[in-house]
Amino acid sequence: KGLSLIYDRCCYLLKTYRGTRKTFYLGHWEGDWEIRGRAGSREDPTPERIANKIRWLNRRQQAVDDAKRDTPHTGVEVFCYAEVNLVRDAMAGRPAMTNEVIPHTQIDFVSYSSYDTANGKDAETEVPKALDYIESKLLPKPVIKGKRVWIGEYGYPACNCSPQEQESQSRRLIK
Repeated sequence: KGLSLIYDRCCYLLKTYRGTRKTFYLGHWEGDWEIRGRAGSREDPTPERIANKIRWLNRRQQAVDDAKRDTPHTGVEVFCYAEVNLVRDAMAGRPAMTNEVIPHTQIDFVSYSSYDTANGKDAETEVPKALDYIESKLLPKPVIKGKRVWIGEYGYPACNCSPQEQESQSRRLIK
C-alpha cells in the first residue's frame, strides 16, 4: 500500500505541476539512525536491517520511476532520495547507509545530514571528503547529469554557539 501512495503522489505531482519547471524530491531523513534502530545508537546495524533498507529504497525508487514512465509530463521533475548521516563511520569501514545500502540501490540522489563532519575542527577538508565518498557509492544514472549528493542538514547548537558564531561557522561550511 505504501508504494502505491508513492506512485500516486508522484503521478499527481507530474500531472498537477506539468509545465511549471518545478522539481520535487521524495525522500526520508536520518537513514543511519533508522537502520540502527534508534537515534544516537553506536551499535552497528544488523544485516537484516541493511537488507530491509535496500529493498525499501529500491521499491520506493521503482514507484517513482514507474510513475514517471506511466505519466506523460514535461516541465516538471520528481526524484527519489535517501538521507545518510553517519558518513564518517562508513569511511572508517563500519557498516552504514553510505557503504552498505546506497551501493545496492538505484536511488536518484542522496542527502547528507552532515553533523558528523561539519561540526569538527577539520570541516573544510572533512565535509568535501564525505561528499565525494558518498558520490563514489552511487550507481551510475545516465539520465541525471552532474553531482547527485547534497548537504541536507547542518547547524551549530545555540547552547554552544552565539548567533555570530553560528553565522560564521555556517558561512565557513557553505564556502
